[in-house]
Amino acid sequence: MTVAQSFPKMRSVKLYVFCCLIFLTITLLMTAWGIFPFSFGKVHVVDQSQFLSGLSSLLEQRSIENSITRTKDTVEELISTDANLSSTTLVYEDRQEVTLLPPVREIPVQRIEQGIDEKHPNALENASQIAAAYVNARQSSEEKNLVNDPRIYSAQESGIVGQDLEQMIQQSSFCYGRRIYVYDLLPQFNTGVLQRCNNSMVNWLNFCPHIAHNGFGQSLMARDWYATDAYMLEVIYHAKMQTYSCRTLNSSQADAFFIPYYSGLDALRYIYGADKPMKAQQGLELLHWLEKNARETWRRWGGKDHFIVMGRTAWDFSNPLDNKQGWGTSFLEMQAMANVTSFVLEKRIWRSNEQAVPYPTSFHPSSSIHLQEWMDKVESSERKFLFAITGAPRPQMKSSIRGTLFSQCDASSACTIINCSKIKCAHNPEPIAESLLQSKFCLQPAGDTATRRSTFDSIITGCIPVFFHNDSAYTQYNWHLPSDPDEYSVFIPEDEIRNGILLEDVLKGYSGEKIKLLQLNVRKLIPRILYTGMFGSDAASDGDGVVEDAFEMSVKGMLNKVATLKQQSSR
Repeated sequence: MTVAQSFPKMRSVKLYVFCCLIFLTITLLMTAWGIFPFSFGKVHVVDQSQFLSGLSSLLEQRSIENSITRTKDTVEELISTDANLSSTTLVYEDRQEVTLLPPVREIPVQRIEQGIDEKHPNALENASQIAAAYVNARQSSEEKNLVNDPRIYSAQESGIVGQDLEQMIQQSSFCYGRRIYVYDLLPQFNTGVLQRCNNSMVNWLNFCPHIAHNGFGQSLMARDWYATDAYMLEVIYHAKMQTYSCRTLNSSQADAFFIPYYSGLDALRYIYGADKPMKAQQGLELLHWLEKNARETWRRWGGKDHFIVMGRTAWDFSNPLDNKQGWGTSFLEMQAMANVTSFVLEKRIWRSNEQAVPYPTSFHPSSSIHLQEWMDKVESSERKFLFAITGAPRPQMKSSIRGTLFSQCDASSACTIINCSKIKCAHNPEPIAESLLQSKFCLQPAGDTATRRSTFDSIITGCIPVFFHNDSAYTQYNWHLPSDPDEYSVFIPEDEIRNGILLEDVLKGYSGEKIKLLQLNVRKLIPRILYTGMFGSDAASDGDGVVEDAFEMSVKGMLNKVATLKQQSSR
């Protein structure tokens, strides 16, 4: 055969190769675009909306740790409120037994896994969420015969950059029902308020030192102790919420919404400053901002899934709108705030949308080891005094029993006194802690209002609180303290003190065994009523077990409240 005769066959071969290349190219492009379903070995792409629909019957009957029931409505709402969900993918091991359908239209797999698709920046987070939903349903899958336990691939196997998918799944599963969205407010509502700390809000008040260390204040000589001001509650919660382990940047995925408005600090200019004539207007600008910039989430549940922290008592925000002479602002009296849960230092007990949270103490342990070391010190402390009282006598308050309590304590060798009218108590925790560590019982009379920070000072030092008014603790801190007051405290009605009962005689009536039991229960409360110096992942656990501090307990209480409200609304 001559060279010329071989040309037709060579042309045929070239044409065949060219056609194969064209076919292969088209196939690859169609696969990448999701037009043509194709499986590369063990890695397969599943449409998330179909996946959720397939699992809805399982999720409908399952509950998780915080008692939130996953319903079909919840799944459908999740799909409808997030446009990214229909384009998010899940990587799993391809098996014939799996009945889930391939995607009709998908973004290229690599870009989804890296979370860098310009139109879908939350793709990776959503993939994590759906993967978690799958893992949570695996135990029920055998009964329903819906799926056959496919294995979720790790980062190295699936190509995900920078984070292990298994870790993402665990994180997402842990956060189901616990996701909180933090509004990105204008600086004038929070950080801008702090910039006015130096006599700008009120000409006689400089609170700049107190905002240091995320609201803990200036650090003291003792480890983990600070000159903490109770009114920095808003700063503390905001700092902790910024690194909250289940914070979401996607509002459509949120179970609750946090409004980081420093209302207590901003109230200073309305209560004491130049804006006093406009005190009925506090919060109006914030409410207008929410209506304009967060209309959908703000109105979805009428504010029932929103909460705000107010570093003062509710009385400071409850002046009637038409009362220009009364005390405080009218922020909590506005109709728009009727459903929002307000974390306050003291609530009005008839208002279900107000929740009292612990006063910040001066102790903020930076690790669970430091916390345990302190609790060991509390347990081993020699308590040579039967009872103690801390505060000022307040002789000008004729209805107060403080003067009587101070007189009885002063007359007894079994009592120790820290008189704050004679020594500096504010931002000076050392003498207070030393006194309470040496005492078995700590008296907690009402002051300007029923509650007081000293209650929590006594608990962190292992001193059994003695209350004289129900509203000093029992009707206030139900998210943080036991429902049975007898477990951790002593109650003596105020009238009995006025009628001449002697405290020393009452307290001596408690047996050594009963005192030890009360002390044990008080020590158990220490972690849940203080605000630790642990942030982010450290706040949940630092290797020695979960540390649920006052912040974590408050968040848990809020999430449970929201879940209950939503369940009731769906019935």
